[in-house]
Amino acid sequence: MLNIPSAWAETLAHVRKVFPGAMLAGGCLRDLDNGRPIKDVDIFAPNCSASFDDNYELVRQHLLPSPNMLHNSLGQYGEWATKECVGVFDILAPTLDYQLICLSTGPETITGRMDFGLCRISHDGTDVFRSEEYLADQQQQRFTLLRCEDDKQLDRSRRRWERFTKKYPGWPLHPAGDLPLFL
Repeated sequence: MLNIPSAWAETLAHVRKVFPGAMLAGGCLRDLDNGRPIKDVDIFAPNCSASFDDNYELVRQHLLPSPNMLHNSLGQYGEWATKECVGVFDILAPTLDYQLICLSTGPETITGRMDFGLCRISHDGTDVFRSEEYLADQQQQRFTLLRCEDDKQLDRSRRRWERFTKKYPGWPLHPAGDLPLFL
């Protein structure tokens, strides 16, 4: 049983009214579940419009009590963005600052889009979902690189791995299939 902080649960419920199917996923849950400090909270919204402007308008109208609560917005994650990412919004809210990541794909793709096995954990407001890859990495105290579509993603995962070694000392990088390792 993972005890989701009330601010996270309330924020997710609010976001799900605007973006049905939205989920907490990735690092915040990974770190909460493994007793590590939490850097930030990411909420993934599935089935979003392919238009950044449409998503921006929904965020502006329904998720921001005041305009100055939108710290930053990007048309996508940046140079390493995957094609399903159609908008990223850094929201400074009274009870919880969070990043909203809008995806063009459905909710079933959220957990599987994470690059490392130990990041494949999500929460839909009711249940916590831990993938088999997550459970294997957690049990073996390791990080398995599972997704890397190009050199930009590999570089991003390499930088993430460097941060993980500080937060998870002694947890090695584990090979998966034919994906490159960057030790």
